[in-house]
Amino acid sequence: MNMLKLKLFLISFAALILSGCAYNSPVPGILYTGTTFPSGDKVRLDSETAGKQGKSSCYSVLALVAFGDCSIKSAMKDGGITKIHHVDSKSTHFLFIMYKYDTIVYGE
Repeated sequence: MNMLKLKLFLISFAALILSGCAYNSPVPGILYTGTTFPSGDKVRLDSETAGKQGKSSCYSVLALVAFGDCSIKSAMKDGGITKIHHVDSKSTHFLFIMYKYDTIVYGE
């Protein structure tokens, strides 16, 4: 019986650790991640300056529920941006409990 519990624990632990690879961050951390990086979206530089900034966010709790709007369109609306200069992404992850993904749009 103890061997069965040990195997179940090891399988659960491995699944938990490997699920950390499922999030979008260039440098993942097992306990904590807090990174900002350029977005992989192909965005044209419609603006020559980045005077304004808008942000939109999505959240996940325990990888069971996810909610929010982290679209570029939502970030543009938040910052009152009509011409995009560039887009960054920010990823925050803590102990497989909470995950936050931000889209940050710069422009005018």
